[in-house]
Amino acid sequence: MVLVVVGVDHPPDPAAGQGGQELRGGVGAAGVYEQVLHQVGRAPVEHLAVQLPAHPVLGHAVELPRLDHAVLPALICPLCGTSDKIWAIIIQRTGAAVKKALLCTLSLSLLLAAPAALALVKPGKALPALTLPDSKGRTFPLAHLVKDKVALIVYWSVSCPHCREEIPHILRLARSLAGNPFVVLFVNTDGKAMTPAVESFAKQEGLPAPWLMDLGPQDSLPLADAYDIMATPGLLVLDRKGVLVLAQELKPDLKQVKKAIEDSF
Repeated sequence: MVLVVVGVDHPPDPAAGQGGQELRGGVGAAGVYEQVLHQVGRAPVEHLAVQLPAHPVLGHAVELPRLDHAVLPALICPLCGTSDKIWAIIIQRTGAAVKKALLCTLSLSLLLAAPAALALVKPGKALPALTLPDSKGRTFPLAHLVKDKVALIVYWSVSCPHCREEIPHILRLARSLAGNPFVVLFVNTDGKAMTPAVESFAKQEGLPAPWLMDLGPQDSLPLADAYDIMATPGLLVLDRKGVLVLAQELKPDLKQVKKAIEDSF
């Protein structure tokens, strides 16, 4: 599994002799790097590098072999001194812990760079045989929960600010579809340690039960792995046969989501 954390740097400041450190949205690029390093520093990582997908001078992707703490404040490509293009942190993880820790950081940095909702999974994928626990440890086969219904699966995290922003709108959308063969399922990615926070948020926001957790053997993330979910919030629309008709991440277009649901009735 390869995770990509991307953002956009402002052009370098010649007077300062270094690249800009602010991403769109006012979040410091160096701060995003620091968050990533903080999260992966306690987990096994096979590879950590900075990549310029379109190098402004060489005209092709350049991957730097290592990320030294000394370059974090500058964020300059050592080959040309530029930092006005898209940059990325590429993380190839050896365990689910890295992916779980980075989902929110990934969402934050992608959110700043992505112009619209991301769709990382193509329609047509059938629902795999997944059984997930809820916050109380009870298990639920997803196929049973969505049987003969159009389903909206919402993949979320307590620590994801965009999830907190979007969930009230998602709940309003769900209420507008009352009376139809439809179900909305919220699946949390935060892990067992965050169960109290998950339950507190779910009660506060009125999330419909069961409050599912994406927990598999050895802390794996079965739902995220099955649908290649790389960021939160992630929205999956399944038709009444359990086939994926729409997938969006980060900035869901709820008009598209609602249309996909209504077209599947």
